[in-house]
Amino acid sequence: MSEESPQVAQLLGELEILRRQLAEVRAAGLDQARLLADLGHKLRNPLAPIRNSVALLKGAGSNDPIIQSAQEIIERQVTRLTWLVDDLLDGVCLADGSLTRGREGLDQPRPRQSGAAMEPPAPGGPLRARPRRILIVEDLLDAAITMELLLEMMGHTVEVAADGKAGLDKAARFAPEIILCDIGLPGAMDGYAVARAIRASPRAASVFLIALTGFGAPEDKARAEEAGFDLHLTKPIDPAALESLIAGIPVRAEAS
Repeated sequence: MSEESPQVAQLLGELEILRRQLAEVRAAGLDQARLLADLGHKLRNPLAPIRNSVALLKGAGSNDPIIQSAQEIIERQVTRLTWLVDDLLDGVCLADGSLTRGREGLDQPRPRQSGAAMEPPAPGGPLRARPRRILIVEDLLDAAITMELLLEMMGHTVEVAADGKAGLDKAARFAPEIILCDIGLPGAMDGYAVARAIRASPRAASVFLIALTGFGAPEDKARAEEAGFDLHLTKPIDPAALESLIAGIPVRAEAS
């Protein structure tokens, strides 16, 4: 057997740690749902920049069949991993120390958009969004960079902030029409606090706020709505669906 790569060894180590944590949770009677939600958040975060990067590569264009094949494989496997994470949170049951999926088989196709419900792209391709001013508030560097490049490729003007305070400062200077905001931000302000502060500001109250996060439990969506978000999306978002979504966001009148 060939020697395992450091990345594979690290993943196996993390899975073993997870197995022990789940056993401890069951033994202690702790909140399994919260543990799985935290796990889903950790898994969804790295999936987001991978999916964004595939869209960037496709947008850049290449006639090399090897590159095209690699892109298709990555995109297909990211989709499968996203379904696995969703199923983990939606229908997982814990038995004998293992994770057992309680729903349809992995290979069965199903149309599904991770995150909030939205209309599918129109036949013939996604809706094309007119240029908008968009602020990304995201502390995961790879996710922020790839989303910025992706939105710029779509024709939008984009700014990025790495935490809540920086997000508010840039919102005041940049005057975005749309804000994509992570929830699990570092420092004193999480995404919910950012949304509340935006809604409290007369100058920014008309901004369309989108929570783009790895936390996708019903209580997370309810908290996002209560904080003032217009929409809650769970990572990773399909870039084509995101473009169609942005195209459908109405232009709001500026607050006086």
